[in-house]
Amino acid sequence: MEKKFANLHFHSTHSDGAYTPAELVAVGKEEGYKALVLADHDVATGVPELMALCKKNGLDSMVGTEFTCEGFGQCFHMLGYDYDPNHHEMAAMLRYLSDKATFLAREQFDYCIAKGYLHDITWNEVVAHNPGITWFCNEPVFRTMKAKGQITDVEYWGFFKHFREYTPKFNPYRMPTAETMIGLIRAAGGVPVLAHPHDQIQYVEPLMEMGLMGVECSHEMVTAEEETALRALAGKHGLYTTGGSDHHGLMGGISTSRYPDGNNPHACPPLAFGVTEEEYFCLKERRLG
Repeated sequence: MEKKFANLHFHSTHSDGAYTPAELVAVGKEEGYKALVLADHDVATGVPELMALCKKNGLDSMVGTEFTCEGFGQCFHMLGYDYDPNHHEMAAMLRYLSDKATFLAREQFDYCIAKGYLHDITWNEVVAHNPGITWFCNEPVFRTMKAKGQITDVEYWGFFKHFREYTPKFNPYRMPTAETMIGLIRAAGGVPVLAHPHDQIQYVEPLMEMGLMGVECSHEMVTAEEETALRALAGKHGLYTTGGSDHHGLMGGISTSRYPDGNNPHACPPLAFGVTEEEYFCLKERRLG
């Protein structure tokens, strides 16, 4: 397997990752990546810290976010690269998406309290223990419980099952459409890329009509056959090709500490997922389109 130059897709404590931006830079540098791009879910609050630490450690970087959206009856994950998170329309969308995630997390938290799954912990404690976080999910709750001595890493999956079993009957927030997110990413000066399009290759060309500019080819979910097909499409249509570890391997933030037998099913070799140096700078320098 070809070793990659850059990892363009992983998550931090600012969304549903287990490692801080600082920890991720340390892991990424140790693994041998020369460039790192944080792509937290629907948020960019961890990007400034990661980019500053990359610069300090001699690594290249750029802005990244993984947006969840819908279209054609499908749920898509749309990566936005090298965009301006302070663009007024994008900034408003980022606030909305943080509120959307936090509403669900608070509802799930209250459900777990009512069921007795959680006890001796308040939502205010969770917020206070996670400064700088705007996009809440199960991970900040778990970190707070660990800090209080209520739970250990090997108990994570039981906690996760209880936390995620509830979906509120009423949710005032709606998922943005793929067309909306592609348009916003481009309006903010960025490059929209379809993330891990396993079983979604047939939607690449229709999404291109909305402004899609790239496809994620190197990803654990993407089969060898799909990667070949995606690269052929990219070559045919002049699309950027990207890749990253996502939630897999140490850069995915899930270490063996969450598995009692030490057998992490999400493990992957260092530098297994990502992009070549040429792919990275092709994207950053906008050599296509």
